[in-house]
Amino acid sequence: MTYFPLDTTQEQFHFRDGALAYAGYHVHESANPLHTHSFVEIAFATEGAGIHHSLAGRLPLQAGDVILLRPGVWHGYDQCQKLKLYNCCFSSELLRHELAWTREDPLLGYLLWTGPYSAQRQGMLTARLDPVTLQECLLHLAALDALGNWPMGTHRGDVVGRLSLLLSYLGRMAWPTAGWAGPVASRVWATVRPR
Repeated sequence: MTYFPLDTTQEQFHFRDGALAYAGYHVHESANPLHTHSFVEIAFATEGAGIHHSLAGRLPLQAGDVILLRPGVWHGYDQCQKLKLYNCCFSSELLRHELAWTREDPLLGYLLWTGPYSAQRQGMLTARLDPVTLQECLLHLAALDALGNWPMGTHRGDVVGRLSLLLSYLGRMAWPTAGWAGPVASRVWATVRPR
């Protein structure tokens, strides 16, 4: 994506110019100070290493790790060693409108709504994806990234569709891992997983 639709004000990142979603690579060579967002962020670690710092504590990161952060969650990165992240960000507006149906979906309802808000999660979920699953997610991220070069007015459906595919894949693949699932999630997963 050549256009970067994010801006910052007093350590809070937000969308500008009516943007609703963004996907793009970021390389952290050193620390990235604590900050927050007005949007949902999903960070996919693809290379390197580092420490993710948030209210939930300090989490070592490596390729395959995924962090989902709800709006308003403070976080940063320390001890980065060429930590390459593919970030997927989307607005609360998109979540409340076009993606409102996800509240009723067992997998996506947990991924986007109930999971991050459980008391022990502090507004975020984490998981580790196997290399095949990570590559599949990267394909969806690249397609979403490419859509950033097109006007939202004529490609909103494409962005919502591609984002839905990424979220559905992530929900299906990451759900049964120890990082996402709690006792309730495991029971729901057992009732909806393919046989």
